[in-house]
Amino acid sequence: MRPGPILVALMVIAGGIGMVMATRLIPVSPGYARVGPTLFPLIVGGALLILGVALLAEALAGRWHCEATDPEEERPDLVPLLWVGGGLLLNLMLIRPVGFILSSSLMHVMVATGFGA
Repeated sequence: MRPGPILVALMVIAGGIGMVMATRLIPVSPGYARVGPTLFPLIVGGALLILGVALLAEALAGRWHCEATDPEEERPDLVPLLWVGGGLLLNLMLIRPVGFILSSSLMHVMVATGFGA
């Protein structure tokens, strides 16, 4: 039993719990019957919880193998991932101070750079 897969499974479970708890804080007006602004976040949070528990069961049983099957396989290029992740993070941090248009424009440029455009 290795700690890496268990840690990943626990992080997925924590993400699901966090999403369900945060969704419960969304104010819902009584005008909504059953389908409101919290339905889909609750579905995603519940799915994360179910998948996290399944991953944890696989990790605890020792059936989740994380090794690369081919040591000669080329490693992925992380630079595009950093461009896209950085663009999303900057959008999150700048949307309130500079506004939607400027922060989303910057994110668009960074994501396009990450995809090689």
